[in-house]
Amino acid sequence: MRNKKPDYDKMSKMSGVDDKMFATHMVADHQKDIAEYKKASKIKDAVGEYASGQIDTLQKHLDAAKSLKPGK
Repeated sequence: MRNKKPDYDKMSKMSGVDDKMFATHMVADHQKDIAEYKKASKIKDAVGEYASGQIDTLQKHLDAAKSLKPGK
């Protein structure tokens, strides 16, 4: 998994005027996470089982992130 601390540090300093940037980042981040989890889910071990079990939750988070994008 990639280090998300730099993203957190940058966004923790934002205010309401940066909502569009935050929402765009959340959508992209969840899309990347889902792709990584789908790849990991193909491994037939405990990691793969865990990853497989998390994909639905990540998809729900992605759907919620998409609803944050301004103009929707």
